[in-house]
Amino acid sequence: VKIVRKGFPGRNREIFLTYPVTSIQSIGIKISEGLNPQRSIYLCLKDERKIPLTPVQQPTSISNLEKQAAELAKFLDLKLENL
Repeated sequence: VKIVRKGFPGRNREIFLTYPVTSIQSIGIKISEGLNPQRSIYLCLKDERKIPLTPVQQPTSISNLEKQAAELAKFLDLKLENL
């Protein structure tokens, strides 16, 4: 699985991350409400790292976030978990 992040300030504007499929544990969803709500999809690795897949922006609807995470988990043949 390859992840490309673009748009960071500075000289090194691009980040390339590569992980073997065997090291991926699941797709995680984190939803926290309150004063600063967060709704994010994470790629959870077996070594307990969590790589955020959603951009930092205004929170999307919960149903849309769950739909995106479910489609990604189904495509990668991984389980979906709540963080």
